[in-house]
Amino acid sequence: YFNSEQEYVAKREDRIRESLNRLEEELGYKDLSRIECYDISNIQGQMSYGSMTVALNGISTNSHYRIFKIKEDGKPEDPQMLKEVLTRRLGHIHKDKDESLSSKPDMLLIDGGVSQLSYIKSIVPSDIYLLGISKGKRLKRKGAKKVDEFWKVENGMIERVEVKNKEILVNLRDEAHRFALLHHRKLRKFVQKKSVLDEIEGIGLKRKKELLKKFGNIEGIKKASKDELYEVVKNIKVVEKLLALK
Repeated sequence: YFNSEQEYVAKREDRIRESLNRLEEELGYKDLSRIECYDISNIQGQMSYGSMTVALNGISTNSHYRIFKIKEDGKPEDPQMLKEVLTRRLGHIHKDKDESLSSKPDMLLIDGGVSQLSYIKSIVPSDIYLLGISKGKRLKRKGAKKVDEFWKVENGMIERVEVKNKEILVNLRDEAHRFALLHHRKLRKFVQKKSVLDEIEGIGLKRKKELLKKFGNIEGIKKASKDELYEVVKNIKVVEKLLALK
């Protein structure tokens, strides 16, 4: 449909720019050059993280995405964890060497509704727009799929707003989910490697790297023969402990 890749990119950027302009007009916001979206996620109720995705001039820009590890002890609720993440993030503005964290957002888009916005609205500066997106309870008809609802914070008040030009916002929310999932997949692999090998006496960082380089993963180590393991670790006691994993 296009004469060149450059033409496609230019057309796409024009379309996104028009969509951003319509969104600004619809919400009554000025200059949404930098929109940040936040989502809280965890692995089976543990290892909680906040994901931050960014749209620059309406275009999702993954080089600006960041992950925040929740530091708060105990089992805090999502709004509490969100408040921790935003407090830390806002503290980096104009102070950090990291280009993304040092930049000031024009809008914070929260994956959540009234309860999340109520908890965090007091910590967000008044010159930063605050908007929530949630899977609404209102259905077009009985049995229909839930639709996205938007919640606007203005003068300290939270009100539901209709957003027709929502493509950029929905895409950024979906990116926050995808980015968190990607991080959790990497983390699960790391935890799996760490939880087995690091508990075996006699296996340090060097031997762990050599084992994983030779056999690829934990399953590969379990399938290895006694001679193959000895060839790597050169210690019969450690080999016997590795054989016990099978």
